[in-house]
Amino acid sequence: MKVFLSGPAYRQPENALAYARRVVETGSRIPGVQAFAVTNATGTVPAYVDGLKFPPGPAPPVRERSASAGYAPVVWLPLISGRWAKDGEAAQVVMVHEAFVRRVFAGADPIGRRLQLRRDGPPVEIVGVVGDLKVMRLDAEAEPEILIPYEHTSTPQRVDIIFKTPASLRRDVLICSCLALSPRVRC
Repeated sequence: MKVFLSGPAYRQPENALAYARRVVETGSRIPGVQAFAVTNATGTVPAYVDGLKFPPGPAPPVRERSASAGYAPVVWLPLISGRWAKDGEAAQVVMVHEAFVRRVFAGADPIGRRLQLRRDGPPVEIVGVVGDLKVMRLDAEAEPEILIPYEHTSTPQRVDIIFKTPASLRRDVLICSCLALSPRVRC
């Protein structure tokens, strides 16, 4: 489910992040929910890795996705090495997909390496490698992707709410519970 955060209440990024936090807290407590997350694919950006040059031309493009900690269990994303990023983590950390490791590091271990997304972005540390996830086309190679903890996203204008439930749970109840967190939404 996509929720667009627009209007005066969400002009400040911290208000959009507060909404996402409330959604995660509420959705995770609904009886029967097995896994719950918010996510947002924010686009493709160049990844500049400390100590690596990419001749000729610019740094390789990677897909940037912000996600809360529940993202991996919802989409069955395996941890290959390192650790999971946590919600509320103060440090600037990221997780990378195996396709990113293959393209940028030629398969070498990236854990502990630092990179920047965009030239002016803050340096972030790679703390985990996760399995590839095809989100665009099933008949193509997985795209290199970087997962950023949701609270460190720079553009929280949309919240994608995803969850895993047994078939018996009424999804309309879950959706209304999440939407009701915004004062302008009625179910």
